[in-house]
Amino acid sequence: MSASSQTIDNITSAGGGKLFVISPMKARAKKSMLYFSIVSMVMLFAGLTSAVIVCKGGNFWVSAKLPAAFYISTTLIVVSSIFMFLAQKTIQKNNFSLTKTFMLTALVLGIGFGVYQYLGYKQLVDSGYFF
Repeated sequence: MSASSQTIDNITSAGGGKLFVISPMKARAKKSMLYFSIVSMVMLFAGLTSAVIVCKGGNFWVSAKLPAAFYISTTLIVVSSIFMFLAQKTIQKNNFSLTKTFMLTALVLGIGFGVYQYLGYKQLVDSGYFF
């Protein structure tokens, strides 16, 4: 049986890991679903953007100054994502000690993100903005 005629079979790669061969029909279906999802997300984003523009024109739009805690939390989650990416790259190179360091750093930054989100919403509520 050749690799092109298999539907889903285990094949051992040169590195010892398992590979799966997917039939062209399934690959085409997955690609169609991917395109459908991308178009759906773009339409959702466009709709929400339109709603914000329309609502800003009304008298009921509330302008609130964003607390500094939200800027800090955004920075923390971006840096945490970078450390997660670095952890993924180091685990592929079998460098477990560095991976552990990157993962722990990402965890600490993620906890910091949660704390600063809480502080930011607390500042908003203290300013009189309720959700």
